[in-house]
Amino acid sequence: MQNDMISIIQKWSNTTEDTPKIINKKLNQILGAQHDDKKFFDFCLLALEAKINTNFSKISKQIFGFSESKNILFLVSLLDSFIIHFKELIWLPRCNATNAWEKAKNIGKKDKLNESENMDHYFKSVHQQIKQLKQNKQQSKKNNITNLQEN
Repeated sequence: MQNDMISIIQKWSNTTEDTPKIINKKLNQILGAQHDDKKFFDFCLLALEAKINTNFSKISKQIFGFSESKNILFLVSLLDSFIIHFKELIWLPRCNATNAWEKAKNIGKKDKLNESENMDHYFKSVHQQIKQLKQNKQQSKKNNITNLQEN
């Protein structure tokens, strides 16, 4: 993720002294040096909601000397890079592993659904629910008429 940001920072930087090594050190000041660093953990929590802490924004602006507009573009690029890497490195492999496990265990889509009546609420739109209620009422009326005719 940091490698993606180096070229962007170099392009927008006001100083020519920003080498990739210096930029990495500056990014480590913002994000932390390790994946288990509190700074990185805090960033991840907000990034997964596509949010940035205002303090994080102030610090990045100070460290890189960006104008307000360049800082916003930098933060958007950072979020974008994080989300792409998260999807490629964590979400897709985990999703594929889950699908492979389900396939190995012969777990189908129907097996994953709860049979309760309340599940219809989650899988049907309001329009579909109303339509289903009307159909159920009509079916009940037909059944009542048929029962009366038989008696």
